[in-house]
Amino acid sequence: MNSTVQQYLERLAVDRQLTGLDLVTHIIERHLATLAFSSINPLLKLPTSLELDQIGQRLLTKQTGGYCYEHHKLLFETLQQLGFEVQRLNARVLLKADHGPRTHRTTLLHWQGQAWLLDVGFGISTPRKPIPLNGESVQDSDRRYFIEPSAHNGFTLMWQQDDQDPQPLYRFDLAEVTEADYQMGHFYCSQYPESAFTQHLVVSRITHHHRYLLRHLALSQTDLTTGNVEESEITDAEQLRQVLKQTFDLNFSEQQAQTLFVSQYRKD
Repeated sequence: MNSTVQQYLERLAVDRQLTGLDLVTHIIERHLATLAFSSINPLLKLPTSLELDQIGQRLLTKQTGGYCYEHHKLLFETLQQLGFEVQRLNARVLLKADHGPRTHRTTLLHWQGQAWLLDVGFGISTPRKPIPLNGESVQDSDRRYFIEPSAHNGFTLMWQQDDQDPQPLYRFDLAEVTEADYQMGHFYCSQYPESAFTQHLVVSRITHHHRYLLRHLALSQTDLTTGNVEESEITDAEQLRQVLKQTFDLNFSEQQAQTLFVSQYRKD
């Protein structure tokens, strides 16, 4: 087994007694609770190679977080080495428009004659469970996820919170996707000046009991048991550094925290 995959399984404290879909679900839940989604590396213009060992260095050793291309490379390689049949997917995010580029990496699991969408890299909106492609809905605390068929043999991941109308998250199809395809999207997300990841500080983590979201300098904590939401503002760089460490388990220097704070100060 690859050393990065072994480190990943150890970091997540994966219960290796589990098998099949139970094991996959367990890995997803542990991943989201342990490894933060983060735009910090692109914001700081730090190197973000998609080589597996380099991803391992950032997410597992240095603990600087990452986004979908990094999180899903870890998940994909791990599930493959554990003997699962997985397929790369390239999705078009639909949160603000339906004509943007395909810039979300995600994963399809083929298990016992059924296909399941897996995600560990869609920020605060990431489902913590596999979602079947057959349209059956999956409840995840206060949110319901399901997949609808879309044009050109595609699929759309939908979510619904409480009594609100269902909303689309992203659209994908089952066309072949290679690692080279991801390099193009990754370059756009991490280098393009108008990319959200080069402009906005976004960090999230989903544990068994809470959802944590840092957007710009606003921190929100949602209790998944009661639904209560606590919100606060970060007012200086040292507070930001402490929040990144204590809430998201991310390690950044005082100078890096200062750079982040200045870049996000007074952003809407």
